[in-house]
Amino acid sequence: MSSHTKIHFPKITKIHLQNFQAIAKADINLGDVTFLVGPNSVGKSAVYDAIKFFQHVLEKGYGDRYILETMARRYDRSKLDEDESPLCCVGIEIEF
Repeated sequence: MSSHTKIHFPKITKIHLQNFQAIAKADINLGDVTFLVGPNSVGKSAVYDAIKFFQHVLEKGYGDRYILETMARRYDRSKLDEDESPLCCVGIEIEF
């Protein structure tokens, strides 16, 4: 009798974006398969960029606050260095 062990990989279940590129605020629930569809310039690529930004922070760490803030300003909706509003926010929920 063969024994099969099911392997569970972590998966992203929700993405929260605020002031990120074209997106002022969004909470996106993700299923096993999620398609992002819509007209041009509505934020589909921004969702992908947010995941890549989050991945970069996980891989490189955030010990250097200046580098992290510089990266965040790159994605920030305001695009103004003198703007004192909060930087973009990327939140990701992961199910293990």
